[in-house]
Amino acid sequence: MAKETIFVGSLPNDGTGDTLRGAMIKVNNNFSELYNLHAGASSNFTIPYGDVGPVIGINGEEFTHNDQPVEFTLTTTSDEYQEIQIRLSAPSVLLSGAQGPVVIQRVVDGTATDIYGFIVSSIDNSYHVIYEDTHGQDVGTEITYKLFNRTGTNGTAGTVQFVTTYGFQFGGREI
Repeated sequence: MAKETIFVGSLPNDGTGDTLRGAMIKVNNNFSELYNLHAGASSNFTIPYGDVGPVIGINGEEFTHNDQPVEFTLTTTSDEYQEIQIRLSAPSVLLSGAQGPVVIQRVVDGTATDIYGFIVSSIDNSYHVIYEDTHGQDVGTEITYKLFNRTGTNGTAGTVQFVTTYGFQFGGREI
């Protein structure tokens, strides 16, 4: 749809402009188009406050919570916007073993790619990560994002545990 411009008349109060009703219809149409363009897909893996089971992963494996993989899936909704904003929020993380990265992995059509990593050390507090992934996929493509432990180096495995006493969120939305 093309932008609908409100005609305000040639002179103030000359009666040649759009009626108030006609102007508001144009305003609604313009806003509806903007909202539809920005109404991207979103999804989350959220563990609410008070759930004490940790989000845990050993080197080379996907993180789990209560034996469920920590991941979320989006279906792309727009040709105009090819980015997904990914958020990770956790109150603290514990590491036993080798230091190294925790990575966000993108999976499209069965092909997995590590797209972002952050280093964890022994005990860290308040992890809040925001990452924008320019995915470049067609509308309707299903993209899964997983959280993986890659901390091991030289054969030394690391175990990473996000304490979830105060909640945990891993999620994203198309922007």
